[in-house]
Amino acid sequence: MKLIFVRHWETLENQAGILQGHIPWILSERWIQEAKSLARSLATTKIDYIYSSDLQRAVDTTKLLATYHDWITVTYLELLRERSFWDFEWRPREEYFNMDRDMSPMNCWETDHELFMRSKKFLAYLQKHYDAEGTFLIVSHWFFIKSMIAQIEWIPVEQFNTLEKLKNTSVTIVEWDFSQWFTFLKRNCINHLSQ
Repeated sequence: MKLIFVRHWETLENQAGILQGHIPWILSERWIQEAKSLARSLATTKIDYIYSSDLQRAVDTTKLLATYHDWITVTYLELLRERSFWDFEWRPREEYFNMDRDMSPMNCWETDHELFMRSKKFLAYLQKHYDAEGTFLIVSHWFFIKSMIAQIEWIPVEQFNTLEKLKNTSVTIVEWDFSQWFTFLKRNCINHLSQ
């Protein structure tokens, strides 16, 4: 199975360092051009299935990517949403990253464990409904894609935050057999932006 993970295009809130989670976004013309570059770079890639977060920034990115694969039905899932930051949405990202971790996160954001459980559920869904063949385009968000990559690489939840930040419109391609075998063909790649 080949998984092509794509992080949605950058929003003005991403650029300003605002935590979005599930909130709406504002898009500029520059980001549309970047998404078009991404779509062209994947135009000739064999894709069998397309899954996307149902949050609008991912939906819009997916719709643009799917124009080159218009025979495929896109499946939009709430399961693929970004981590919920509840109390921290619309606040500066630094507040979240610099806060005292002894503060109970239960009322402030979706925990790493909860995020891992969601990504594990999606990967188990793929395993249950598909054989080890096929190429999946999965459009989602920074933390959710990172948690799926951690699951594939057998990185424990306690080390999840050591993984690099995924760039907007980045492409990560991994071949995976549902077990311990995996190979990354691309990782956090944005070469399409220079084309």
